[in-house]
Amino acid sequence: MIKHFYLYAAGFFLSFTAIQGQTPISMDTAIEQALLHNPELRAQTSLFKAEQAGFWAAISPDSPRIFAEVEGVPVSGNWANDYNERKIGFAQEFDFPLAYWFHGSKARAAANQQRAMLDWTRSELTSRIKKQFVHILAIRTKQINLFEIQDLTEEMLQKARFRVLAGETAPYDSLKLSVDRHSVANKVSRIQREYDLALQNLAFLIGWQNTEPFTITGQLEYHPVIFEWDEASSSEHPLVQQARFQEKQAAADRTLAWLDLLPKVEIRAFRIDIPEANPAEYRGGEIGLSFPFWGLFGGQGKIREAGHRAESSSWFRVLQQNKQHLQIAEARTAFDTAREQVETMQKSALREADELVRIATRSYEAGEMSYLDLTEALRTLSQIRTEYTNALNDYYVSLFDLETATGRAMISTDLFNTGGTK
Repeated sequence: MIKHFYLYAAGFFLSFTAIQGQTPISMDTAIEQALLHNPELRAQTSLFKAEQAGFWAAISPDSPRIFAEVEGVPVSGNWANDYNERKIGFAQEFDFPLAYWFHGSKARAAANQQRAMLDWTRSELTSRIKKQFVHILAIRTKQINLFEIQDLTEEMLQKARFRVLAGETAPYDSLKLSVDRHSVANKVSRIQREYDLALQNLAFLIGWQNTEPFTITGQLEYHPVIFEWDEASSSEHPLVQQARFQEKQAAADRTLAWLDLLPKVEIRAFRIDIPEANPAEYRGGEIGLSFPFWGLFGGQGKIREAGHRAESSSWFRVLQQNKQHLQIAEARTAFDTAREQVETMQKSALREADELVRIATRSYEAGEMSYLDLTEALRTLSQIRTEYTNALNDYYVSLFDLETATGRAMISTDLFNTGGTK
């Protein structure tokens, strides 16, 4: 019956796709399309580019000031001509030179922090696509299971009707089978709506709008994965990287707070016109230092504030590192539990349920078993297959959570594009 189930699954997928005219997509295609079209990821990409573009603005000095001065203009005179002295020039103020280096360091840390956030968004989106894809595969596997149970029920119903006509059994069996057939049909209709909704959710995650009908390729089967704790713990999570770059930003802010106590330099260059002098045009320049005497009071508070923020960002980075280890441990526990459940059901429950239905069918046809016993065997088979499908879904969800927690891919998406349902 297991081989029959494989053939039924392949035939169902090919015929359903052809009849519905749906375009099949693989998990790789879904991920590629999401990385291109998902609005959240595109928004994060734009924010990252904005932070990159802000680097040059951060290390640029203030804009120069252009000025024009006239002196000695009579009250009734002409400002353009009746002056004793005219001065035209520009002035440029510069921070202490070291400040520009720290402004650049802060801007680079901000860009790297946004890049880490972009990496996290990409990783989390990829995980959600994988989970949704596996969820759809699980629903389709349940569909196939229900269709096979529906066919078995229909087959037994026809046999029961012949037995009633032959006087070998009471009409109760055929009536009960007819009721069960309608019950299975309702379940098929319900799970079809669940399947359609799951596809809509996948399209939403990808970022498709008004897309053509599509379905997914692949089958849900078990692929064992070996988890290496040392390799996982040595990698740095994007959120930990984000916290690390945030710490660098805070450190740069603390240094800049101290640098604000240093003087600023102002350079002025100008031309002087004195009509009554000979010659009438002169050149001049000034270099001045601006000491923040009154800023000493506010600067102390700014320095303390920046210091506390830097200390806070350091502890926040430690917190994120601890969270990463905790998430890995929790995901590892869920993964091991799901894997054990899948392997246990593979070894015994699935085959025993198939064998139970075969024995019950032969015994019912031979008149050695009642219809209630056969119905119970079919119900057991359906329940065991549903539990196994749910266990497979939990196994891959926990695996993808483990990938997200460690920041490492642990299974190839190609494995979901081929194979039969186990």
